Amino acid sequence: MFERLREGLNRFINKISTTELKAEDLQPILWELKLLLIENDVALVVADRICEEIEKRLVGLKVKRLENKKRIVQETLKKA
Repeated sequence: MFERLREGLNRFINKISTTELKAEDLQPILWELKLLLIENDVALVVADRICEEIEKRLVGLKVKRLENKKRIVQETLKKA
Protein backbone atom coordinates (compact mmCIF):
# COMPACT_ATOMS: atom_id res chain seq x y z
CA MET A 1 0.00 0.00 0.00
CA PHE A 2 2.77 2.43 0.87
CA GLU A 3 5.15 1.14 -1.82
CA ARG A 4 4.12 3.80 -4.38
CA LEU A 5 4.47 6.52 -1.78
CA ARG A 6 7.91 5.26 -0.77
CA GLU A 7 9.04 5.09 -4.44
CA GLY A 8 7.70 8.59 -5.08
CA LEU A 9 9.49 10.01 -2.07
CA ASN A 10 12.74 8.31 -3.12
CA ARG A 11 12.47 9.83 -6.62
CA PHE A 12 11.80 13.24 -5.07
CA ILE A 13 14.83 12.95 -2.78
CA ASN A 14 17.06 11.84 -5.68
CA LYS A 15 15.95 14.77 -7.84
CA ILE A 16 16.70 17.25 -5.09
CA SER A 17 19.99 15.70 -3.97
CA THR A 18 21.55 15.04 -7.40
CA THR A 19 22.29 17.07 -10.48
CA GLU A 20 23.08 15.98 -14.03
CA LEU A 21 26.04 17.55 -15.82
CA LYS A 22 24.95 19.09 -19.13
CA ALA A 23 26.98 19.95 -22.23
CA GLU A 24 25.90 23.60 -22.19
CA ASP A 25 27.17 23.97 -18.63
CA LEU A 26 30.50 22.34 -19.48
CA GLN A 27 31.22 24.26 -22.71
CA PRO A 28 32.63 27.46 -21.13
CA ILE A 29 34.80 25.43 -18.76
CA LEU A 30 36.07 23.17 -21.55
CA TRP A 31 36.82 26.25 -23.68
CA GLU A 32 39.00 27.64 -20.88
CA LEU A 33 40.74 24.29 -20.54
CA LYS A 34 41.38 24.16 -24.28
CA LEU A 35 42.88 27.65 -24.26
CA LEU A 36 45.04 26.74 -21.27
CA LEU A 37 46.33 23.64 -23.04
CA ILE A 38 47.09 25.56 -26.26
CA GLU A 39 48.82 28.36 -24.34
CA ASN A 40 51.05 25.71 -22.80
CA ASP A 41 52.14 24.35 -26.19
CA VAL A 42 49.74 21.43 -26.41
CA ALA A 43 48.87 20.78 -30.03
CA LEU A 44 45.39 21.94 -31.08
CA VAL A 45 44.43 18.43 -32.19
CA VAL A 46 45.46 17.03 -28.81
CA ALA A 47 43.68 19.79 -26.88
CA ASP A 48 40.51 19.14 -28.90
CA ARG A 49 40.75 15.41 -28.25
CA ILE A 50 41.23 15.90 -24.49
CA CYS A 51 38.25 18.25 -24.26
CA GLU A 52 36.06 15.94 -26.33
CA GLU A 53 36.98 12.97 -24.15
CA ILE A 54 36.25 14.90 -20.95
CA GLU A 55 32.93 16.11 -22.30
CA LYS A 56 31.97 12.58 -23.37
CA ARG A 57 32.72 11.24 -19.88
CA LEU A 58 31.04 14.04 -17.93
CA VAL A 59 27.87 14.85 -19.91
CA GLY A 60 24.94 13.04 -18.38
CA LEU A 61 26.87 12.10 -15.27
CA LYS A 62 24.71 12.42 -12.18
CA VAL A 63 26.51 13.73 -9.14
CA LYS A 64 25.28 14.41 -5.67
CA ARG A 65 24.97 18.12 -4.99
CA LEU A 66 27.25 17.93 -1.97
CA GLU A 67 29.71 15.49 -3.56
CA ASN A 68 33.27 16.61 -4.21
CA LYS A 69 33.02 17.64 -7.89
CA LYS A 70 36.69 18.57 -7.92
CA ARG A 71 37.62 14.94 -7.32
CA ILE A 72 35.31 13.78 -10.13
CA VAL A 73 36.88 16.22 -12.60
CA GLN A 74 40.42 15.28 -11.50
CA GLU A 75 39.68 11.59 -12.05
CA THR A 76 38.20 12.36 -15.47
CA LEU A 77 41.28 14.39 -16.45
CA LYS A 78 43.54 11.50 -15.48
CA LYS A 79 41.52 9.11 -17.65
CA ALA A 80 41.39 11.47 -20.66
